[in-house]
Amino acid sequence: MGTKRFLLRRTTALCALALSLSMFTYACHRDEVDDAGVWLANTTNVPVIVFQIRAADQQNINDYEPRKTKNGENLFVSKSVSVSNADIGRVRVMGHQLDGVAEFEVQIELSESGAERFANLTEDRIGKQVALLIDGVVQVAPVVRTRVSSRTITLAGFQSEEEATRVALGMIGIRDNMEAERIANAPAH
Repeated sequence: MGTKRFLLRRTTALCALALSLSMFTYACHRDEVDDAGVWLANTTNVPVIVFQIRAADQQNINDYEPRKTKNGENLFVSKSVSVSNADIGRVRVMGHQLDGVAEFEVQIELSESGAERFANLTEDRIGKQVALLIDGVVQVAPVVRTRVSSRTITLAGFQSEEEATRVALGMIGIRDNMEAERIANAPAH
């Protein structure tokens, strides 16, 4: 990886990006803009938010450890991490109205190798759970119904754009707006 910044398209070294509903503006490296929003490319920074996907079960199995879900329920997750921050190619924050209430989501596009590991995990776990963790807390642990070969994972249910943006930027190693500006002003490698 080294100093590679995973930029597919780089139009300028500095660009101001309005994330989702433009409430919070960050200066970052822009990867791509499409009809749905702005994708932010992963950096070589150390992640601020730890993202992991692991095998999970309701019962304690070898090599599993207890974790709490965001709802306070108990779950056992594998000590082995299948997908992590290093597998994130880029992220974006999306906002939409659901029954008149604003809801935000973080879309994560995995690298090719991350998507392959995720597909293999879901194939091995059909009829069983996988857990998506943020900072060690299980956010969701669905039962896998079929092999998932998509490169994009969506974390939905954020009540504020600020929280979704904090998680998205943290996943790619950006702490805050000042950190985003520092990265944007850094010379290209």
